[in-house]
Amino acid sequence: MNKETEHELAELHEKERSLEMTTEDILNERRNTHGDFIQGSVTFNVLMELINKNRKNIDGVQYYALTMIAGKLVRILNGNSHETDHWQDIIGYATLGGRLELAESLDNTSEPLVDILPVVNLKQ
Repeated sequence: MNKETEHELAELHEKERSLEMTTEDILNERRNTHGDFIQGSVTFNVLMELINKNRKNIDGVQYYALTMIAGKLVRILNGNSHETDHWQDIIGYATLGGRLELAESLDNTSEPLVDILPVVNLKQ
């Protein structure tokens, strides 16, 4: 069995298991991986205050990525810091917010792809 098939099978088992779980079961499970929701909201607000304080330095895409990263940081700080999904999600949001996937596709020019998606700090 290849890795892709194993992954698909694991996802199918997860979906089947989630159908059998009650809302309370799901909340209890998430509390283990994500931490306490109320404490998380406090941590999130602190992070967002820092992000908002420097809002003028970032554009909308970066802001959205940072809010999503903040949510993942909350889960790491208040929940299971060894949950790999939290860390992988941060990598994804940082890639999107920094437009790193766009930067790799360019020919080392600082010209933005479109006016609303400026790519900055590319290697010259």
